[in-house]
Amino acid sequence: MKRFFILIFSVLLPFMLFSHPPSDIKISYDLKNSKISVDILHKTKANDKHFIYEIEVFVNDKKVIRQDTTMQINNEGQYLIYIVPGLKINDKIKVWAECNKGGELKKEILVK
Repeated sequence: MKRFFILIFSVLLPFMLFSHPPSDIKISYDLKNSKISVDILHKTKANDKHFIYEIEVFVNDKKVIRQDTTMQINNEGQYLIYIVPGLKINDKIKVWAECNKGGELKKEILVK
């Protein structure tokens, strides 16, 4: 039994050491053009191997966008722009992002 736990720990340890959630998500919007801009801050040394791979955008708790990526735009983070028709004042925008090595972050703002 002891060997089993050592084996499991040794397999999981590398993933735990290199995984981390995004450090921040910055959301902005342009009502005139129905545009949502998302900046996901996630530092990495190899943006093609360790990256933000799944992004979901919700408006008023309804999922309006789901995007999977295969790499990060650079070593600092992922930067995305979405067109969401019908965006209006008092809408709640929520963005969820997940790292391919593990770790996730969710942020939300209110359209004013």
